[in-house]
Amino acid sequence: MKPKYQTLKETLIEQIRAGAFAEELPIPSEAELSAKYSVSRNTVRQAMKELENEGYLYRARGKGTFIRNVSSLSSRKIALLLYDSRDLCHPVTMKTVSALSETLEQRGFLLDILASHRTFQEENLARLATNYAGFVLGTYRLDAMTVAELDKLAIPHLFVKSYLPGRDDPAVRIDFAKAGALAAQHLIECGCKTLGLVYPGRHIPIAAEFYDGICSAALESGATLKREHVFETENYDGAKVEEAGLRIADLKSRPDGIIAASDDTAETLLEVFRRRGVRVPADLMLTGCNDASELAKLTIPPLTTVHLPVQELGRRAGEAVTQMIRGENFAPVIIEPELIIRQTTERRSK
Repeated sequence: MKPKYQTLKETLIEQIRAGAFAEELPIPSEAELSAKYSVSRNTVRQAMKELENEGYLYRARGKGTFIRNVSSLSSRKIALLLYDSRDLCHPVTMKTVSALSETLEQRGFLLDILASHRTFQEENLARLATNYAGFVLGTYRLDAMTVAELDKLAIPHLFVKSYLPGRDDPAVRIDFAKAGALAAQHLIECGCKTLGLVYPGRHIPIAAEFYDGICSAALESGATLKREHVFETENYDGAKVEEAGLRIADLKSRPDGIIAASDDTAETLLEVFRRRGVRVPADLMLTGCNDASELAKLTIPPLTTVHLPVQELGRRAGEAVTQMIRGENFAPVIIEPELIIRQTTERRSK
């Protein structure tokens, strides 16, 4: 059951949007609202505080509490849609969102972050769109109904980092195929003839791109990526990453080099290999991907990885969505990754 203040807040939002309160007059007092809705003044006070924080109300000293121009507010707000709020704890998402928010703020826009484990299938995007000037989508997990709604939206929408295969939605992306190719090419140049991969699986579009880039580099050079050396971890599940590390360590014929689809994955693999007595890079070389935190520098040994310019990703996404709101033409943006060589790889004499 919802708290009473939440129910009252939603009721007041509906009335504000319906024009029940005149913008030039103060809204009813706490006592009046308490009597009207049969709730305590504390409930009213909590609901009013949240409405202020969310931009629906403002206080004028000595005059009272007034509603903001909601149509004006919605024209300055942009929503970022994520699947899981826990993503915000990851350095890649944190840096992307920080740069996105800063860029939007410089252009006079506010950023709201919305997360739904329901992949937005129970959300009404058209209704949400009335509150925003644009959507930035940071999730690929959209059900068919929501995808169909994207084409009906009256406001611009833009994918950042991820995207939906088979569609031409506006997107600001990183070239993950090149990221995979950079990691594979480096291992091959170091003398690796057989490669292994630990990644979340092809169900994630950017992971599928990463895989394809590795395969292309291997085919061009004559290196091999055997099916039994590809380990899927279902969206970076820690237990599955550890299981993959144990299986690799116990192989009678290990790959010469392993590509991990994230630095977190690589860190876990390093720890498993250490426990199993597998020396990196002497027995097996390892690369990561993202370089978004200090993690890659602090592993033992420091991790060779592919740097993903996620701050540029957020900045370019902010620029793109505001261009679209202004009705300007938008060209898809694909950002280049960069190889960072540290000590989990080494060139071997032929």
